[in-house]
Amino acid sequence: MQRDTSAAQGLLAKPSEYFPLGRFMAGVADVIHNLFGVRLAARVPQPGETWDPHVRRLDVLGDGGDLMGTIYVDPYTRPSKGYDAAHFAVQGGCVREGLKQLPIIVLCFNLEPPTTGAPTLLSFSDAGTVLHEMGATHARTHTVTY
Repeated sequence: MQRDTSAAQGLLAKPSEYFPLGRFMAGVADVIHNLFGVRLAARVPQPGETWDPHVRRLDVLGDGGDLMGTIYVDPYTRPSKGYDAAHFAVQGGCVREGLKQLPIIVLCFNLEPPTTGAPTLLSFSDAGTVLHEMGATHARTHTVTY
C-alpha cells in the first residue's frame, strides 16, 4: 500500500507561511517554559548594551521571577556578520565565594530582515536552526557553585 504524501510535501514546499519569526519565538518561549519551568521575558536593552539595533534582549526568569541569566538574540543577516547560526556564552554563570555571576548568552542567526509591512518568515530549515540554538541555551543558563 502506498501512502499519499502530497499534503506533507505541500506543507514543506511553503513552510515559511506558517513560521513568522515573532509568533515562532513566542511558541519556543512557551515550549521552554513547559519543559524547563523558566520564562523568557523580552526587555528593552539600555543604550549601548547591544552591538546592533536589531539585537533583542531576553531575560531568563525562574519560577519566582528571579533573574537566572540573559540571552541576546541577533536574528538578521548583515555584511559584517558571519553566515553561520551559533550560540555562545559571553559570561558563564557561577557562585564563587558567595558572589553570584549570572550567565549571558548570545544567539546569532542569519535570517532575512522583515520587509515593510511583512514579518520575517522562517523556512523549515530556519525553524529547526532556531529550535536547536534555543535548546542549547538551557544548559548555558545554569549557575555552577565552586
